[in-house]
Amino acid sequence: MLKLRQSRWKAMIRPCTLYLFLSLLVCMPSPSQTKLSAQDHQRLMSYINTYNSMKLLADPLVQPQLAHLMGAQISHLKRNLNVAGPIGVSSEMLTFSGNAPHQGMEENGFLGVSLYNGEVYACLLTKGKFEVYGKEKQYNFLPDAVRQWIEATWARLQLGIKDPPNVVLHPAR
Repeated sequence: MLKLRQSRWKAMIRPCTLYLFLSLLVCMPSPSQTKLSAQDHQRLMSYINTYNSMKLLADPLVQPQLAHLMGAQISHLKRNLNVAGPIGVSSEMLTFSGNAPHQGMEENGFLGVSLYNGEVYACLLTKGKFEVYGKEKQYNFLPDAVRQWIEATWARLQLGIKDPPNVVLHPAR
């Protein structure tokens, strides 16, 4: 009786071990989900609150991804980021946006780099149309920082140069 129980136990362990191994294999993060190295993270963090946007575009982590995502459109992105503010952080993403000289709200651009896994997203606004370059295929799955830029830029397009009608300011006295 004891031998029968042991053989059943051994027979159950093999499939369970295989199931556990396959489950771990499936659940392992893909390369795009893996965390940045400490060196890459530190280098990306050094861009925060600087105006080194062209240096960020040429960063060894960013440039190859942009080349893959955008191809020849990189020059369009660079032109649309020519007049830009400082590089900041939004929703765990290094971000900056800008516009082509004298073409604000006509030719705009955005770049976002995940501070977690280094994933790059770029956006162009040209002739009222947003083009998004990144891995996601659905708008709802875009990183928050990308969607926020699109929605804020779209709202400014709709308002023109007017202030939003539903905002009441209460300045300090």
